[in-house]
Amino acid sequence: MTRMIIIPAALVGMETNAIAAITMMTEPSSRPAKAMRRRTFISISAAGLGLAQLPGLLRLRQGSAAAASGPLDLASLPQLQKAGSLLLKNTALGPVLLISQPAPVLVRAVDPRCPHKGCLVDWQSSEQLFVCPCHDAEFNASGQLTNGRKARGPLTTFKATVANGRVLVSPG
Repeated sequence: MTRMIIIPAALVGMETNAIAAITMMTEPSSRPAKAMRRRTFISISAAGLGLAQLPGLLRLRQGSAAAASGPLDLASLPQLQKAGSLLLKNTALGPVLLISQPAPVLVRAVDPRCPHKGCLVDWQSSEQLFVCPCHDAEFNASGQLTNGRKARGPLTTFKATVANGRVLVSPG
């Protein structure tokens, strides 16, 4: 006899919020199978879906806790000035793209995910634009949309400051 068990994918180590189905082979039982009541099925399904969301909620809580503890020290100013831009994919704020510009604004920090489909934008220093490689939307250095109908708004910006030669970033 074959039985299918449905469990949250996060419990079996999958990096998704989907539900994994596990098929098990069991010996036939001499007892007749009990039919599951609709209310029981809905309760178990709701609990499973709730558990599937748990990893995302924990990541969200960790990010807000880190942001509440003060600005993040993400790079040295000389390192950023030499590179022109730095993409930091795993920070407590999520991905952060730092750019160095001439005075009066020395450093800017944005979430590099395009608001259209989440593609990571590229910094074009010669044009002073962020460009989405997926659909060519363009954003100015402040993160405002300047060209591209598909993007659903500006890039998320962060507050960037420089102290003692270090670049500090906090939520905007």
